[in-house]
Amino acid sequence: MAAAATLRLSAQQLLLGIILNWAERPSQTHRRQMAPVTPC
Repeated sequence: MAAAATLRLSAQQLLLGIILNWAERPSQTHRRQMAPVTPC
């Protein structure tokens, strides 16, 4: 059970990382319009 949960969590983190990486590609101005909630 724990292994499955860890695998799911790692998969979600990987997917999130890919999404964030893809979101950073557009121009800075475009990213500014849909301001993310991330502290950075």
